[in-house]
Amino acid sequence: SDVPSVEEVNLYDNMLLTDKGMVQMMKHLSRESLQETLQVLNFGRCSRLGAYTLDAMVKMLKSGGSLLELNLSQVPIATRFQLPLCKALGNHSSIKTLNLAETGMQPHDMTVACLRELLASKTLASLDIGWNNFDGKVFK
Repeated sequence: SDVPSVEEVNLYDNMLLTDKGMVQMMKHLSRESLQETLQVLNFGRCSRLGAYTLDAMVKMLKSGGSLLELNLSQVPIATRFQLPLCKALGNHSSIKTLNLAETGMQPHDMTVACLRELLASKTLASLDIGWNNFDGKVFK
């Protein structure tokens, strides 16, 4: 059959991979047929990914899919993408494991709102937010 059945995409530690290089990959990952089978997406330590990839990720998560695990550790997440990403993840119907360690979250109201969205998830079982620069006030 011509229907893709990829369940895992692992690009971990691909530090040379840029946003520009991800344009085609994100288009493929966003296809409806692939979203039905894709369960694990690992972009950990792909530290040169940016606005395009994050925007495409938010759109992909909003459209649903069967993703169970997402690793964005050490991917710098610009402030303008933090809340849309966290909302999309918090509302996602299947995500169970999420790694947002060392993504640049700061001690401000945006982080409070992000954590509120993530912790409201009905499916999330494991959340790694270590190595971010915020204090206990964000848990108020």
